Amino acid sequence: MVVQHIVNFLQNTEYKSLSEDSIETAKKCVLDWLGCVYAGKYEKAYRISRQAFKATQGAGRCKVIGEEEKTSPFAAVFTNATQASALDYDDGHRQPVGHPGSTVISTLWTISDLLEKVHGRDWLLSIICGYEIAIRCGIVMNSHHDSRFYGSGGWALFGAAAAGAKLMKLNQESTKNALTICEVHGPTAQCGKSISNGSMTKESVGWGSVTALSSLLLSNQGFTGPDDILLDKDIYKENSTKVFRDLGDRYEINHVYFKPFPSCKWTHSPITAALKIRNNNPFSHSDVQTITVQSFDKALTLDHKKPTTSVEAQYSIPYTLACALVHGDVAPIHVAEDHLNDEDIMSLINKVHLVHAPDLERHFPETRPARVIIKIKDGTTFTEEIYHTKGDPERPFSWKDIEDKFHMCSHNYYAQNRREQIIDSIRNLEDIEDLNELIRSL
Repeated sequence: MVVQHIVNFLQNTEYKSLSEDSIETAKKCVLDWLGCVYAGKYEKAYRISRQAFKATQGAGRCKVIGEEEKTSPFAAVFTNATQASALDYDDGHRQPVGHPGSTVISTLWTISDLLEKVHGRDWLLSIICGYEIAIRCGIVMNSHHDSRFYGSGGWALFGAAAAGAKLMKLNQESTKNALTICEVHGPTAQCGKSISNGSMTKESVGWGSVTALSSLLLSNQGFTGPDDILLDKDIYKENSTKVFRDLGDRYEINHVYFKPFPSCKWTHSPITAALKIRNNNPFSHSDVQTITVQSFDKALTLDHKKPTTSVEAQYSIPYTLACALVHGDVAPIHVAEDHLNDEDIMSLINKVHLVHAPDLERHFPETRPARVIIKIKDGTTFTEEIYHTKGDPERPFSWKDIEDKFHMCSHNYYAQNRREQIIDSIRNLEDIEDLNELIRSL
């Protein structure tokens, strides 16, 4: 059974068995996640989530990051996860076609808030274990992504439950039940429906985190689930036994990507191609006659020509590409709702045409390729083809890249010296005796 294989992995994996690469990547994931949480505070989805859960607050004991008052565990985990994913700025992995960190780390953060004392070393170990389970479950569940596409909350919740079980030191039976309860209680996370109209439901990351937390609390009290996970074998292309065979020998966290732009990963190759053309050729955005973007089939769904919400902008190749040509970047401010009527961007959007490219399709989901062809009014044509963007495992973020992103996301909340202190704490997580001191300080 897959679940027993996972339970054995969680019970037997120790910090001393981890590679330096995995530990370093986990720290990057934590700092990147925290930056995304602060960036997400500008989004309506965060403000609405916070207000909606006010009624459940009661005598709360958990923290929403960046706020003084405490709230209920479920309100905290939903809000933190929603913030982390609100800008589509969070880390990801290409094979499961989505984002592990916003669910795994958000859930583990709230669990830590419920525990008396958490050592940083145990927290890092739990994160790494959680990413392994999340990513592999996602690989299985989205192996037929062309017909059944699960958003991140629908598969990363398994990793969140695994990480929580590891940190809480649950016994084998409770760990198994936490994972199997997730299967039944978890959101279907139908990502395509959210993409099509740019809704705040996105990939059900918030509810996936709530499900993982509730599954852990239930299983710890003796609530039971089915015998195994990934039971819908008839709809999966990948064999789950095969995917989990090298669990503990090969660490998928080493293959996560980080995002330089606050938008769907499928927009990043078109953005990168447009920036390369813009930076290498002397023309103005007002000189553009037509822009053709050739890419894989799923990317063609990101065709919002006049986004009216931040989420629609994040899921729009025409908008983000036009933004790149006009401003030379795509930053959080550019997908904010008060920026969506930028006249220069609007003048370019209708010149962008998305076209399916069969030769690029075969590279998805291993890469997110795009070919951008820009024709200017004098008849000159520029073409760029991109397979890997900055932040991909092939072009990885350095620690400084992660630091710079965190500074940019959190500068409105902390002075420079405080941001440096937070970075230093995360850089040395394994030495923190009580993680709750860091949680309380945020």
